[in-house]
Amino acid sequence: MLQIFYKPTEETFYPEPELESLSGAILMTNVFEADIYLLVNGVNIFGFPNGTTMSLPLVGFAHLAEKHVWMLGEGEMRKVMIETWGDLYLEQLAGRLRLYTTTLRRHMMTDLGEARREFSRFARQVKMDFERELPAITRNPAWPIIFPDR
Repeated sequence: MLQIFYKPTEETFYPEPELESLSGAILMTNVFEADIYLLVNGVNIFGFPNGTTMSLPLVGFAHLAEKHVWMLGEGEMRKVMIETWGDLYLEQLAGRLRLYTTTLRRHMMTDLGEARREFSRFARQVKMDFERELPAITRNPAWPIIFPDR
């Protein structure tokens, strides 16, 4: 079973100056960090031994992880950039999804269909949360490219 959620930090919904004109690259990598939990059968692939988890750029993680999990072909591996924390690799193997993080050298397997649904649900949730907390973000030209309406 796969479950993805986040816990906001002080930086998650910080009202960035000029929010409407920030580039898509900045929106995805340099702002809006949150503590991300990616659990496979109850184990957080991003969890450190002391119980904390990785704080990552929320918009970029949600966008790239969803995009890559849907683009995977059989036997193919894709890398989700996670800034200074290392990388998350996604690999499709016989209808299953292998997740591997370079930071913690941890890998886990889960059902591919379930993973695709959960990554899409998470991306939709992130989009809705930002539009509720920072409505000006919807006026940024990069926003509908990062999170197109489905």
